[in-house]
Amino acid sequence: MKEERGSLAAEAVILLPCFMMLLLLVVYAGRMTLTATQIQHVAETAARAASRETLQNAQQQALASAQREIQRQDIECKHIRVDAQILDRESLNAVRVTVVCSVPTGDLGLLRIPDLQVHGSSLSVIDRYRKQ
Repeated sequence: MKEERGSLAAEAVILLPCFMMLLLLVVYAGRMTLTATQIQHVAETAARAASRETLQNAQQQALASAQREIQRQDIECKHIRVDAQILDRESLNAVRVTVVCSVPTGDLGLLRIPDLQVHGSSLSVIDRYRKQ
């Protein structure tokens, strides 16, 4: 019995960092999933809002709608970029909104994971008869 003395402490010293890293990985995966879902929702909301406007106002409406949605959802990003592109074809007018977010991971320092970029994109056809 005397030879096993202190083995629990040694096991705890070995296993505690493993459990902490596992917990941080779960937090990291949850953060990435939540942010990716939010960014995709921002892109879809902005594209839908732009599709309700005229071709001339669609891009400005998409950018404004994306900024409102980002503030409403309080998305945690270091850098966020919103790009609205008008696709002007003879038979089809559409707007494509792309949102890129750099998710901070500095508070997960034990993992030493670099910041990850999350992308969201949506395409919506502009209703040409809505604003006439």
